[in-house]
Amino acid sequence: MRFLEQMKKRLETIHEEDLVSESGQDADEDASSLEPMGKNEYIAHVRTRLNAWIKEFDKLEEKAYQAVLDQECQAQIDKLDQRLSEGFERMRDLMATSEEDWDGIKEEAETLWQDILTIFDHVRECVSGESAH
Repeated sequence: MRFLEQMKKRLETIHEEDLVSESGQDADEDASSLEPMGKNEYIAHVRTRLNAWIKEFDKLEEKAYQAVLDQECQAQIDKLDQRLSEGFERMRDLMATSEEDWDGIKEEAETLWQDILTIFDHVRECVSGESAH
């Protein structure tokens, strides 16, 4: 089973009430900027971000299966799968951390989000370039 499939199953066990922000906003009401936010608001934002990435990953993976991809492209897809799974683990770590201690894990998570975005760019380029042939 793919890493991401395992994490999607784990995400289903996270209760919605655990992700309601301190201000009472739902995770779907994503702020356009990342102004300083509390732990619960940040977790809600991360969950929204990860869910959107999962949907995009699934679409890209479907395109990739229909195309003949080189090993580098397939390696990037596999890497993205693994990084998205790590993203869910980071979210779970954030949820388990006290309000006072979450800044360190948040910094690690931000680094991971940037890595995911970079890999997404590579995969998008790779899949669209291959499927155009």
